[in-house]
Amino acid sequence: MNRQENFQRNYQFFLFLDIFGINYNFLLNGKDKQRTFTGAWLTIIYYMIVVGLFLGFGIDLYQRKNPRVLLNTESQPFSLVKLSNSNFTYAYRIEDQTGNIFLDESIVTTKIFYQLFEMKEGN
Repeated sequence: MNRQENFQRNYQFFLFLDIFGINYNFLLNGKDKQRTFTGAWLTIIYYMIVVGLFLGFGIDLYQRKNPRVLLNTESQPFSLVKLSNSNFTYAYRIEDQTGNIFLDESIVTTKIFYQLFEMKEGN
């Protein structure tokens, strides 16, 4: 095997590392994914960041030594809010596939219902 074939084989393996390659719905040069040298480098950097974050944040949990625990003790009780036109606005629009507004109400209509139930003590 000469030097050129060895380089070509290593280069193809390096391009195989590219996880950011663009997918096509057709074949380009007999391949369904376009892989680049830059994408392979970005993939290696991405994997290094993921492994670094895993080691940085996960090593304490893995070794079960001094894990960092964040606690939020401040909480407020839930309170009911009566909705009306003055304190609640709900906007929507129905569009077709091209993003144009769909105004045919004989095909699509919308009905919105709001019900409020309150529990009273003793019932």
